[in-house]
Amino acid sequence: MTTIFEITEQCLVCGTVSSHAEIGSTNAMGFSDLDTRPPEMRRSTMEMWVRECPKCGYCAESLEEGGEAEAVRKIVLSPEYRKQLKKRSFPRLANRFLCRAMILEAQGVYGAAGWAALSAAWACDDSWENYQKTDVRKKMETSSLCRQRATELFILAQKNGDEFAEGDGVQEAILADVLRRSEWFDAAVKSCLAGLEKQPEEIIQKILLFEKKLAEERNVYCYTLGHLVD
Repeated sequence: MTTIFEITEQCLVCGTVSSHAEIGSTNAMGFSDLDTRPPEMRRSTMEMWVRECPKCGYCAESLEEGGEAEAVRKIVLSPEYRKQLKKRSFPRLANRFLCRAMILEAQGVYGAAGWAALSAAWACDDSWENYQKTDVRKKMETSSLCRQRATELFILAQKNGDEFAEGDGVQEAILADVLRRSEWFDAAVKSCLAGLEKQPEEIIQKILLFEKKLAEERNVYCYTLGHLVD
């Protein structure tokens, strides 16, 4: 089960004191998606992964932290940040994660920024999964845009030596899934091949080979680790 309690924080940017839900404990039952998106009950705690200051809109895991206050304030007050925070074509939670990614990118923390953008994609996924079939494609477009953003940030992380996942071939496997679901199939195949060259452990090899097959088939759908079980 998931336990939740309330905490009070003072915003790093504007000093506002506000209350927020905090995860006490949770669990994960079943298989995660190939991009590591967790199963329930952990999946339902996403709303608590990033907080938003009710006054200035600062988004962070902890509103009391996040770097030098004045530098963060400049980002939060920028037109780009304000526009993303209120973007009506995205779910509110996705906007929070994308704003968080914006701050982290400006701070040069590209791997964490990529995970924030990917979390935004998961929030978008949740927003369209229960919609009627006629609305799914439009909703999927927001997920794809977030994954494209995550791709850019993960690639920046790789170029700057900022590992966003541990283990031989793991970064390439995650990136391959994000690329494939963004419909960047050729790049997904290349990521799989790059991961296989590192001769990773057996489970990672299976994931990379499965991702390569899906990308070659131009398959954009979500798969879990359960699809690899013999």
